[in-house]
Amino acid sequence: MTSREHPHVNITATAGPMIDPQVTVEQYLLLAWSILTMVISIAGNSIFLLASTKYKAVKLDKLLTVITRHLAVSDIGVSIYIGTTLSLILNRQYSMGLCRAATYLGVVCFGVGVNLIAALNIAKLLSLMFPLRPGYLDIKYWNVIISLIWGVVCLWRASQVLITYIDDSVGFYFDTEIFKCLLNSNNGPAALTKQIGEGILLGTPLFICLITSTGLILYVCKHRGVRTKSILMVAGVTGIFILSFLPYIILDIGLRNGHSRRVYVYTLYLNVFADPFIFYFTVRSFREFVDAKFTNLSKSFHRLWIRIRKVFAIKIIHPDNRSPLDMSDLPRTLR
Repeated sequence: MTSREHPHVNITATAGPMIDPQVTVEQYLLLAWSILTMVISIAGNSIFLLASTKYKAVKLDKLLTVITRHLAVSDIGVSIYIGTTLSLILNRQYSMGLCRAATYLGVVCFGVGVNLIAALNIAKLLSLMFPLRPGYLDIKYWNVIISLIWGVVCLWRASQVLITYIDDSVGFYFDTEIFKCLLNSNNGPAALTKQIGEGILLGTPLFICLITSTGLILYVCKHRGVRTKSILMVAGVTGIFILSFLPYIILDIGLRNGHSRRVYVYTLYLNVFADPFIFYFTVRSFREFVDAKFTNLSKSFHRLWIRIRKVFAIKIIHPDNRSPLDMSDLPRTLR
């Protein structure tokens, strides 16, 4: 893969300036957005996993809790991909091995997250429509479904990586314009597997989300007294996912031009950034857990600050409680 074939690709440590002077502001905005997404996603989703596993602080349906845990794990995987590629490009360490591994992790976790959001919608709709049929929500069957999602997406991505070892015209490259490590698969078997995979594993969940979201809206409108404890969480995750994924479908798959890439790359990981906030604002038990922990943390820092002030505070106190600068008792010759 040469820089002539991809004008925004630098694959050597002695490459020219990474930031193109013509798009300096845009690239710095993208860099800031990528770093913010990575930090917020890793921190927020890690707190959610800790709250739902160790402290059992997430009071949702058992099935919804399991699905959201896997969704948080997939978001963290995408964030690790963002951080790894950013680190490699900014440090000019263009390692093809790390590029291949990071891209594999990122695409797998993104694909799994898309399918988990569809599963989340289906599970919630089934729980509303068939509340007296718990068999539809048996956690054992859904664990099998979630495992199949992870396995199928991993195998699909592995087939694309395998093609890079067989076909010399297909490979990974660093796109320094958008700070990403990508797979060049525009022709041949790699392009075919990519199109089939994106159509089935990414397009189908998007269609399912649109259908099930419509069903949830109609159900809530028909049953005004229904509890919205978890519907708001499902609706928020699904809505942000649709807003972030539709530009990718339209601009990248449909138009495939340079300007469109700059548009969808800002929105593609919007759900990864927003999911922790959605969990916080729509799941009351999780919000109370986070608020309590931050309150205790702030109190601990306050007590620590008081101790530090006491240790480093130097007070000069005269024995008879007079000011140390009062020299009225000294002889006139010593004043």
